Amino acid sequence: MHNPGFWEELMNTVIHSLIPGRKYGILLQPRSLANRVTLGPAVHINSQTTMKWLKKNFTPILQQMEEDYNEEFSIDTRVKGLELGPLEAIQAQTQAMLESQRN
Repeated sequence: MHNPGFWEELMNTVIHSLIPGRKYGILLQPRSLANRVTLGPAVHINSQTTMKWLKKNFTPILQQMEEDYNEEFSIDTRVKGLELGPLEAIQAQTQAMLESQRN
């Protein structure tokens, strides 16, 4: 993730290949010489996800983990993704869960 072209490559190989109207879960797992870590929990993305949003979400987590582990995670980064379904269905499920928690 320290590679200057990382975010552009992620956008070109992952984000731009996503099907519009679908939601995906994504994990980023950078590696150091000693460890591979997962940057936070999986996040939901879609074909409209921006590079700015990805950087804003993942950069602070990476910085904190590098401090915690006292290592730089700069070897490579594994990207794991899973299609979750139509955006509308996911949004409806989320809304239903929030409403049930209120009651």
